[in-house]
Amino acid sequence: MEILDVSDTASHDDEPFPIPASGCTISALGSNLVVVGGWNPHHEDMLIGSHDRGYVRKVYKYNLYTGLWTEHLCYSDQQNCPIETACHCAFPFTSTKLLVLGGSLSSFGIDDSSNRVYFYSIDTESWREINCTGRIEHAPSTHIGHWWGRAGFFDGDTLTVCTGNYQTGQLEINQLHMGKQPFRWEKVTPMEGAQFAFPLIKHQIVVYDSKVFVFGGSMAFFSPAILDGFRATLASIPTFDLISKRWSYTQCAIEGDKADIWPFAPSVVLIGHCAFLTGGAIFRDDHTVDLLADVMRLDLKEKRWTTFSRLKGNGRFFHASCLGDDGRLYVYGGCLGTQYESCTRSNEVEFVQCSVATLYHSALRALFSKHFGAQIAKRFSRSKNEQNAIIAQMKMDGFPDFAIKELL
Repeated sequence: MEILDVSDTASHDDEPFPIPASGCTISALGSNLVVVGGWNPHHEDMLIGSHDRGYVRKVYKYNLYTGLWTEHLCYSDQQNCPIETACHCAFPFTSTKLLVLGGSLSSFGIDDSSNRVYFYSIDTESWREINCTGRIEHAPSTHIGHWWGRAGFFDGDTLTVCTGNYQTGQLEINQLHMGKQPFRWEKVTPMEGAQFAFPLIKHQIVVYDSKVFVFGGSMAFFSPAILDGFRATLASIPTFDLISKRWSYTQCAIEGDKADIWPFAPSVVLIGHCAFLTGGAIFRDDHTVDLLADVMRLDLKEKRWTTFSRLKGNGRFFHASCLGDDGRLYVYGGCLGTQYESCTRSNEVEFVQCSVATLYHSALRALFSKHFGAQIAKRFSRSKNEQNAIIAQMKMDGFPDFAIKELL
């Protein structure tokens, strides 16, 4: 994989910028990557009355063509970032708006997960909570016994949530139907005798062909899943059929040395009919822990894994990834070591090209060569007030409008 050149590596109040974090999310909105929230044991947020001050309650935007990081508003009355923005779910809803679900409530000193749904606008830098309908038992359970028990997948019309519920001892499926307002929660109840009796945490899901595929996770934080009957590996993936309402294991062909692994806290993105899995912690039989450095691709039609690429260094876990409009898989944040409470977090952006870039994006890359992109970034970084003047001058110089809008 390749590393993007982060233009602002200077210290801000003696902290790196952006603040490295695990438990964050990254989403591609046009030419920008938007990073929301996370947690860092070396960060202390003094502006919130929180039980846990390690929350990185911030929103950052990274422009792919200028290489410029900017921090969005979070603390004014109307733009206040929700306190539970760690271990949340975030997805592009429109080209300028994120859909954000829940997150950890450890900030309140409890082991639960929030159920609140928000829209975040990168244009106005503001949050808006969304009221959803449906009987209360149809929404995901919040009293699940662990704040890392959620995974989500959004297909543009339906948000599917897979919750590891310690109280019921099961994986539970809920869906938020967003095709029309008001948005409505529905619990998808498995057939009698077809439950999945292993409440995973730090797992990931994708939905393909009306099936929910579950990747990674464990029943306890940073420890292997050793309950009797649990037999999930990358070669045998827990799968919930949304039509028949039954759990089963999907058998997948995979290289011999990876057939038995089951990563904790990986990140998974669906691209076409392939699931791309990056990172995760691997628990070995000798009680050692490794980090997965390979980027693994699962063809969900052929049910076959291949090693697609490799992360920088020794890998990472508890990170985030997303698909950009340019066909690149972007990976951000996470833990770079195996000691969760103390290890270094990352604020680097890595990428790998997963599909052929369109002519439009190829043209943009040509326009914003590394040297020219650095010049623009330097001029843009002075202040937002100067950006309008810079854009006006670029237009006078004949710079195309379609490319100018990608700088914002």
